[in-house]
Amino acid sequence: MARQLALVSEVEAVSADELHKIAAALQNQLDRDFTPLWDIKAAIKSFTSLEDVPENCWPVILRTDIETPGALAVHLNDQKGMPFALVQFGDGWSLSASHQVLEMLANPFSNRLLARRSVKPGERHNVQYLVQVCDPCQNAAYAYHIDGIMVSDFYTPHYFDLARAPGVRYSFSGGVKRPVQVLKGGYLSWHDPVTGHWWQETWFGRKPEFRDLGVFDQQSSESSKRHGQKNGSRAKMLTVMQMLTAVEEATASRIKQWQNEFDELIRRFGGAL
Repeated sequence: MARQLALVSEVEAVSADELHKIAAALQNQLDRDFTPLWDIKAAIKSFTSLEDVPENCWPVILRTDIETPGALAVHLNDQKGMPFALVQFGDGWSLSASHQVLEMLANPFSNRLLARRSVKPGERHNVQYLVQVCDPCQNAAYAYHIDGIMVSDFYTPHYFDLARAPGVRYSFSGGVKRPVQVLKGGYLSWHDPVTGHWWQETWFGRKPEFRDLGVFDQQSSESSKRHGQKNGSRAKMLTVMQMLTAVEEATASRIKQWQNEFDELIRRFGGAL
């Protein structure tokens, strides 16, 4: 059964024709590129009002301000567990929309993990990688165009193969050359079952880095939700799983800003995120 998605604009500067054109490019990407590799079917239509979106659709909402500092887009789940995405309006917003559509389909509830040996040097045990198909190759340098619309590259199911093999495609556009590779401007997230910590490999500067994000549990999640209410919706704090899904295909400076804000959240709440 095909998933139903809705591309919705709350930005007056975006015409119905532009919205329809971008939705058509995203549908083309799904039908031609994504579904044959991931065996996930979906249909996406454009709507100029959220009120017109059918109840069974997962909305991808374009706004002038998504109230998530440092991120160009994010996908979450509402109180009923229904996936939705918010996309910041700006140059190249179709790239962010494509990113969110693909990742919502591959991991709608941000809880799909795959076991494979850790990429961290010196470690030989298996860790649990968060399936986010665009994050490692999210940089616009690896994007491609459909009918003049920029869409995101994404990794294939071979991304988590145990070894590199000739002739295997690890990302659609071919930028990823081996399993679990992170390209410049991208990142990869995983949970270490030995320590309970979440980790990321990021490449936002001159070279890749490894970041210890700390421990996440239900208690800290509830605590973070309570703390996040004190400054209204703009100060809403995301859980770690949600923070890991934020899109950072922006400039390196904006990515660094988001990372600094996340580090501050970890510091304030005792590393229990």
